[in-house]
Amino acid sequence: MTDGRRFLKKSFALAISCLLVAGASPVAAFAEGIEEPVDAVVQVEEPNLIMVDSAEGESEGIYSEENETTTEDADASVKLAPASDDVELPEIEIGSYIGDATISGIANKTYTGKYITQNISVKYSGKALVEGTDYSVSYDSNRFVGTAKVIIKGRNNWYGIVTKTFKINKATNPIKASAIKDALSVTYKPTASITTSKNVGTTGKVGELSYENASTSTTTKSFIVNGTTGKVTLPKATRAGTYTVRVKVTAVGNQNYKPGSKTVSYKITVKQAANPMTVTPVARTASYTTLKSRAVTVTKPLTISGSIGTKTYTRAQNSNYFTVDKATGKVTIKKGTPKGTYTLKIKVTAAGGPNYKPGSTTAVCKITVK
Repeated sequence: MTDGRRFLKKSFALAISCLLVAGASPVAAFAEGIEEPVDAVVQVEEPNLIMVDSAEGESEGIYSEENETTTEDADASVKLAPASDDVELPEIEIGSYIGDATISGIANKTYTGKYITQNISVKYSGKALVEGTDYSVSYDSNRFVGTAKVIIKGRNNWYGIVTKTFKINKATNPIKASAIKDALSVTYKPTASITTSKNVGTTGKVGELSYENASTSTTTKSFIVNGTTGKVTLPKATRAGTYTVRVKVTAVGNQNYKPGSKTVSYKITVKQAANPMTVTPVARTASYTTLKSRAVTVTKPLTISGSIGTKTYTRAQNSNYFTVDKATGKVTIKKGTPKGTYTLKIKVTAAGGPNYKPGSTTAVCKITVK
């Protein structure tokens, strides 16, 4: 036996020869009424005094000739008698130490949230021992991340306890992420930055979340991703169009889960803004006397500001007395137009541009012939 101990079968009347210690008298110990296996180590520490360890290694008793009963934790009573050459010791059957067996099948595991066990194999000289008959298995600290214990305890003809350890490692963070599609459209602003609503949705994450811009294009690299909320801010005057943005979302994990991250690619559309054109009509007059001999052109019947794109003008109300120049908006009053005050509807259209939609406004002009 590798540890020098003897395993004595239960219900066997035991006689152990004494150990000789300098200055000590030889004694012999006899165990009686043993109900459980006794792992006995006899030590003569002074005359007629011995110590016996229990089978489980959990208690020990001190015995003497004067006191034939054990201490409260002992497994058997022991009597001492002087040893002599005439003492005939019976043969005893010796068991095996479970630590001498080959124990395999113990491997590091990954956290699952459940108690983790091992597929253990115990063999001795190539022969498989039987769990429940030759040994029992129990565990300690085998649910959460850290060091877990497997306790193999000998039974029947096997004695002793062997403790093995294995690691429970952190599990992969189960984070999942996807774009929130209904939050990815904004309108062009020439003088202000644009902040979208939260663009990334997550499920299954473990731990606090953080966000960062993972875009590769020059344009989208300039977009600012809020590290806490995931909201994306586009710089002012970001041109209308569709941009592919990459946002990396990270869950920090906890004591049982590793940090985990997902990168979400999605599109942000910057829509064209409404054409900011405003049109104000301006009242104009013409001389009846002049109109008797020729047509009169009225300049600037409308004041226009903020228009984006090329403007065109259309007469929106039929009138035989007026024509409207499509390119300039000038109004020509036909020769012979009688005196009076006239209303003329003119539609102004601005073509728009890369960041603005086309826009149109209809204005009502007053022209007086007097």
